[in-house]
Amino acid sequence: MGDASLAMHRAFHEKQVEIAANTLCPCEACAQVGSLRLKFVAHAGEVAEQKIRNRTSLVGLDVIAVHRMLKNSVPVPEYLLVSDAVFERLEPELRERSTRITEELEGIGETELHFVDLGELAGEIPEPEPSVAGRVRETATVLGRGMPYLLGLKNRATRETQDVGSP
Repeated sequence: MGDASLAMHRAFHEKQVEIAANTLCPCEACAQVGSLRLKFVAHAGEVAEQKIRNRTSLVGLDVIAVHRMLKNSVPVPEYLLVSDAVFERLEPELRERSTRITEELEGIGETELHFVDLGELAGEIPEPEPSVAGRVRETATVLGRGMPYLLGLKNRATRETQDVGSP
């Protein structure tokens, strides 16, 4: 669990610095890509499946708990926040580097949680050398993904509405 979070954190930031170094796109999203941060929240418990039409959702008190964990007072910008149930399963190195906090989870009460500062563990991510080819490739990739929406060939909001309402 912890090792996977660290690996995802590193992969995210490697791609983030690559995009930031190589984009030519002046849009606000691309301009702000360097300020994005990751937070992982994990809890283990019991859930039930609820099926409505063709959509299955997880429901139960433990699902609510993990959502409540998102509203927390962790004092670092990037972290892995886990409940006691997950903490017991973490790698020993991460358990040793964790900090215990008590959070008031709305409707659940005071809950002991543990967080690990991912920024502290990640180390430095090397900055790639920007190149004309890299900038053209990155910009073309972003434009290619967005082009169907810009041309009106796809409408994300309509597609999601159709998925929810279809039998």
